[in-house]
Amino acid sequence: MSNRAAAACAAVVACGLAWSPRADAQTPESGAGVPKVFATVDGTDITERDVRLAAESLRADLDQIPAQFKLVVVLDHLVEQHLYASAARGAGVDQSREFKDRLAYYTAKALHDAYIETVLVGSITDEEIEARYSEEIGSLPETEEVRARHVLVDTEAEARVILAMARGGADFADLARAHSTGASAAKGGDLDYFTAEAMVPAFSGAAFALDVGSISEPVETRFGWHVIKLEDRRLRPPPPLEAVQGQMRALVLRDRVRQKTEELRAAADLEVLGEDISGPAAEGEGQ
Repeated sequence: MSNRAAAACAAVVACGLAWSPRADAQTPESGAGVPKVFATVDGTDITERDVRLAAESLRADLDQIPAQFKLVVVLDHLVEQHLYASAARGAGVDQSREFKDRLAYYTAKALHDAYIETVLVGSITDEEIEARYSEEIGSLPETEEVRARHVLVDTEAEARVILAMARGGADFADLARAHSTGASAAKGGDLDYFTAEAMVPAFSGAAFALDVGSISEPVETRFGWHVIKLEDRRLRPPPPLEAVQGQMRALVLRDRVRQKTEELRAAADLEVLGEDISGPAAEGEGQ
């Protein structure tokens, strides 16, 4: 990276600019509608909009990089990309058939993605999202959950000793801390709230059969022997719209893309001439 680009990166990191690939491309320092310039390469500006587009395409790689270095990495990538683009033009690569074919492909892909993101996503209404929520989630019944503690030991004999101590008045949480081999031992055996499907059948069957405050007989699972105390029982309502709005929007968009694809195919003069692109003709094409 050049000294100028490195300085721009350092300045961005120093000011603590927060950004995300889909965030608005304008910063407080930018004028209205004028993107901030982070670097120039042979007179070509690298703007914050460029950074956000690059960050979106590099998202999988950026997930592995500490947050304070992500912008530096993206800017370095863009500088290198511009340098190679300039070198390619100097070598006449931009006039080759391979480049023009690739440009046509990526232009079509960019238009495909931009149409979905602007026209289709932009036309989704709150009413559609609410209707999809009602269809998918809002009408679901409440889900029964229980909250339980358990002590997990290796043998039935150990479990019966724990049971006798618990029914004799010993504090169940203290028994779990002292004797349980389970991961919840440090929390006094507390498993928090769970549904029947969240646990192995033998454990769930015993837990859900208990009255609040009662303690089960020893229960065997593949993990060992459990003594279970039921702490609470409740009905959990479906998640509110606010918690699943993103998922509902994605479902609406999926259906909208499918519908639009069918409309475009039906209206197009479309002819598929062949599906096999691995044969000799394809391999030798253009040679």
